[in-house]
Amino acid sequence: MTTNGEAGVGYLLRPGYRLTPLMFDPEELVALSLGSRMVRSWADGARSERIIQLLGLVFWGETWTLGAWCELRGDFRSFRLDRIAEATPLADTFDSTGMLARYLQAVKDESCEDAA
Repeated sequence: MTTNGEAGVGYLLRPGYRLTPLMFDPEELVALSLGSRMVRSWADGARSERIIQLLGLVFWGETWTLGAWCELRGDFRSFRLDRIAEATPLADTFDSTGMLARYLQAVKDESCEDAA
């Protein structure tokens, strides 16, 4: 078996294996590249509006988290789905070339700073 995991939790591809390229139709490609305007509710009831570029969704046992580039902060941010009060797709698309690689590098850099 080349993967570990379970439905609803996530999957991990074992080292040395690769997935075949995914095929998307033109409408799906546009949907993947749309930015979003979202309104986030904080635990204290305060709200903030963000323009984000979606990166992915992660389930952490009890909480779904949205990973995205936040235009307001100019950095990668995580947003709990249960705290997103509104979300609206934007007509503008963004260039996601290298987005995942930049995110992974940011995580690595942050880990190195924490370890120092």
